[in-house]
Amino acid sequence: MDLEDFAIETLAAMPTVASQDAWWLRPELVPRVPDELTARELVASVGSMTYVPDFTVRHTFFYATPRAFGAVGLALLSQVLHRGPERIRVHLAESENALDAASPLQPRLPEQLILDLPHELWPRASPELSVHAYRHDPTALRRSPWAHALPPDPYALPSLWLTRLDGDTGINRDDERALLGFGSLAGTLRMASLLLDAAQPDAKQDEVVLEGEPGNRGVAPTSHQMTLVRPGGFLWQTMLDEAFRARVAP
Repeated sequence: MDLEDFAIETLAAMPTVASQDAWWLRPELVPRVPDELTARELVASVGSMTYVPDFTVRHTFFYATPRAFGAVGLALLSQVLHRGPERIRVHLAESENALDAASPLQPRLPEQLILDLPHELWPRASPELSVHAYRHDPTALRRSPWAHALPPDPYALPSLWLTRLDGDTGINRDDERALLGFGSLAGTLRMASLLLDAAQPDAKQDEVVLEGEPGNRGVAPTSHQMTLVRPGGFLWQTMLDEAFRARVAP
């Protein structure tokens, strides 16, 4: 199933709300997400960022249309509300064709984004725990969305790692062909809400940056840093192939 089609089906089943209104999601309103999705409008690349000599961290860039960002957010919420599937594989757009070959950077190009059910919801871990409803309060996008109000527990922020296609950590870097996200239950819900905010067509911010400890913190310990890139931003214009940009956001 196409990722974007899942979003259309999900939104069609929900009551119509104004984009600025808070809205509730419940299991009976959200279709159960399939365990395989194909994204036409989402591509990822993994590079690195050096803050000071000898301190370099991995940094993942997600390039997507607002519709695709919102679709991933809805898939995460469906997964949490229905307590499954345990893993959702989102097959990303062909990065080799989407990223500009003339770019001076040579990033790693993952094939999949694996959405991992938060460990708190694993049946063997907490058989009685479930999420019965989730309230989304639309918020204006900020470049560093949580720097002004960090949670006391850093693991309540989202996490992302490179992994093998089977979801396990690889020993050989050549085996790392997928991304695994987004950590704890709190971190996953926080990421889902951010992705829904990134789906607002009239959002003024085109790039959202989630840094680690050296910067404006937005990710859990050991996680990749992340940047969400929407159409119109500098990175969208300079890093993506012109044909891909024309196809997904004409």
